[in-house]
Amino acid sequence: MHLLLIAIFSLVAWGIRLLLNPRNGHDVLSLFLIPPLLIFFTFLSVILMGSGGQMFGVSSSIFAYCMALLLVSLCLFATGRSYWQVRKALVKIREFPSTVIFGFESRIVDIDFPYSAQVGFWSSELVVSRGLLEILSEDELKAVLAHEQSHRIYHDTFWFFLLEVIKSLSWWLPRSESLWQNLLLLREIRADKLACQNSDPFNLAQALLKVAQTIAQTSYTKECRESFSVAFHPNTSNSHLVTRLESILEGEQPYYWSFPVSAILMSILPLFLIIWHSGSLEPHM
Repeated sequence: MHLLLIAIFSLVAWGIRLLLNPRNGHDVLSLFLIPPLLIFFTFLSVILMGSGGQMFGVSSSIFAYCMALLLVSLCLFATGRSYWQVRKALVKIREFPSTVIFGFESRIVDIDFPYSAQVGFWSSELVVSRGLLEILSEDELKAVLAHEQSHRIYHDTFWFFLLEVIKSLSWWLPRSESLWQNLLLLREIRADKLACQNSDPFNLAQALLKVAQTIAQTSYTKECRESFSVAFHPNTSNSHLVTRLESILEGEQPYYWSFPVSAILMSILPLFLIIWHSGSLEPHM
């Protein structure tokens, strides 16, 4: 029975990704989250049922139980490993000198690569490279720092840390990469919109264009990991860069992603199957 449950919800997860098309940022986030979480909670429900007992008259499977235990353990291990990498990165970053730039406390990294980012978890730290300070004017730099402050307000480092862990574990699901790239683009547009409330949109657009042109014209060894930071410089396709520039210059109001309650509720549906399972919740030894 456990194997049947895993097969059914895995097919449902694939179907959701293949058949549904997102209409807005909230839909993109829901479509990204539901399939992997649905599979995770299916495995978790199998673990909670145990290797013994029956459901709807069909006996449980020790093989499915062991497989679920292994995969949930893998998820926890991947999360712990990513957390440890971020902690090590924060220790290294805090070795850089701290200064205040236009009211924003920043860590200055002595590299040519034009770079600014929020690094960390819930309370992130601002990192700015010497290369960025050299190519931007004062007004452009203020706009970039306002953009970075927007990431801090939204706690993007924390939420996208969790989302990237999910991505790393669900790469085999359909459209994982395209949905991830859309989330990155929407994240930057959201930060751009909020930054434009406190700075001239033209300065932010000019700064983004300068950074993109500098990166394109020069060969850099990328010295900052994207996996633990939310960086300003464009790290996606040229079409995404154009989309950001158009969005900045349109001057629309900021938009907000609501917490995907419906996605979470749908994802935990497998847990409710436990009430139809009869027998010990502990595995037979």
